[in-house]
Amino acid sequence: MGKSRNPPPESEPLVLSGFFEFTNRPSRDRAWGLLYLAALALAFAGGIYSAVHWNHDFAASWNNDHMSDPASCPKHRSLLETVSHQDKGNGNVGDFVRAAIFIVSVTLLAPLVGGLGFTYAFKRHAHFMVNLTVQIQVALPAVFGIAMLLMGHLQFGIIFLVLAGISAFTFYLWRNELGLCARLLGVAANGLSDNPGLVGFCLVAVIAMACLWIPLVSLLGASYTNGHIAPKPGAIVQGPSCIDEHGRDTPCCYWELDWWVPVYAALNLATTSWTIFLIGEIRRFVLSATIAQWYFAPPGASMVGTTRRSIGLALGPSFGTCAFGSAILTLIQALRNAMEQAKQDNREEGLASLAWCLVSCVAECFFQLFEFITKFATVRAAITGEAFLTAGRGAFDLFRRNFLKAYAVWWLPPLVLQTGAFLISAVWGGAVFGLAWLLSHGRYPHHAMAGSTMLGILAFLLAWIVQSFFANVLLNVVDAVFMCYAMDRDTQAVTNMEVHEVFSHVPVGVAVENPDGNLGYGAPSAPTRPTQYVPPADPSYVRPSGQRIQNPGPAVV
Repeated sequence: MGKSRNPPPESEPLVLSGFFEFTNRPSRDRAWGLLYLAALALAFAGGIYSAVHWNHDFAASWNNDHMSDPASCPKHRSLLETVSHQDKGNGNVGDFVRAAIFIVSVTLLAPLVGGLGFTYAFKRHAHFMVNLTVQIQVALPAVFGIAMLLMGHLQFGIIFLVLAGISAFTFYLWRNELGLCARLLGVAANGLSDNPGLVGFCLVAVIAMACLWIPLVSLLGASYTNGHIAPKPGAIVQGPSCIDEHGRDTPCCYWELDWWVPVYAALNLATTSWTIFLIGEIRRFVLSATIAQWYFAPPGASMVGTTRRSIGLALGPSFGTCAFGSAILTLIQALRNAMEQAKQDNREEGLASLAWCLVSCVAECFFQLFEFITKFATVRAAITGEAFLTAGRGAFDLFRRNFLKAYAVWWLPPLVLQTGAFLISAVWGGAVFGLAWLLSHGRYPHHAMAGSTMLGILAFLLAWIVQSFFANVLLNVVDAVFMCYAMDRDTQAVTNMEVHEVFSHVPVGVAVENPDGNLGYGAPSAPTRPTQYVPPADPSYVRPSGQRIQNPGPAVV
């Protein structure tokens, strides 16, 4: 068992040697966890109240004839018994729906198997998967361009062919970065396969999110049944119907919500968004903590119990930290939505539209920056047990000292994985469309094409969600591995040689102190590769002054 250290003040990092913190895990950011639980309780309490006290006349508000009758508002008779029923359709439609349910069920299961295969492929054949993704990205616009030329659309054909050429030239220039990207994803897939419980946990996290999201959305819908039918403002009664001020027909009545419904709707929407981001932050925390234990473990150590320990930390002492990070992401998303809405509202205003576009671009840069810091603050908090703000400062300082300059490396993995997920999903959607059409066009000729198209689109969307889920898991693992490596390098230690061999090919700048006291980047000392960082050959590293720093190995419990 590793030696326990006295906990430093909360403003100082808890991990001074880059090892995973097992014991020093006090409760952090507790107020944010309590605030989230209070918001969730209020959202459910308000939703249950709205569902119990709903107005039965809400059904009548969907009847156009009733809402166009001046006698219907403000007092009216409930039309629940008089609303005409819709045509239930014929037997063929019912048979087609039953067949569609079977196909959708298969659509839900097949992408899960495909997602596991997707991860396995990057573990065993990372270079092949990266090259295949790149080649398809080049081939698709080329194929579209040739098809456009054959159909006589010269301009569109040239545009697609030019895009294909630019893509091919760009990927050729970045061929070394693509090789490194494959190695990074291979390491991430290895870490994920050595901790198989992570995939099961991530699936459970998705189910947990659905178990919270579906009731919250349902309760939000139920809240809109609280109100009453009232005269529509501006409607002028003219005989048995109503007209507006321009003489056009308009409904005489509208559904007026109770005063508290908009307040509850805002609370529900904020809580729902917060819940979605919280589940994502908990997933990132658990992945990072588990991968950190794998990274710092001695060779041959058992990984049994690491995922369970990480879940306990995420839902226990660090729950408030996850709630804090997800609250920031929720606020960023709300501001982004407000910015987008303002831009849409002013899209026809000329100069105002241009101003909003510029403001939106600048704001998006800040949004991306805060999302980046929030992400790595959660990763570091998972490793160190620090409070959110402390972890954010620590991550920022760590990157300032060990910032990787190969920018292409860090946007290539998301590009490769998301493109791969999109392509696999598109192939699956096309296969479902073709199968549905073959099975239905003979028996249901009037519904085959429309129904098959809907099933194909649904299959594509569901598959894309599942494949993106596995892609995001791999990206979270890459982030965690990089944070562990950066902490290792910051202490001049080599804990995981395989990871250091991969990251040693990433160009880095060596942190040096300028005369004014600020940090800058100097050239590495390797003469043959002037931008390459070469890690120490042994976990015991000798400073230039002769002082030796020992790597005692990870704490084991």
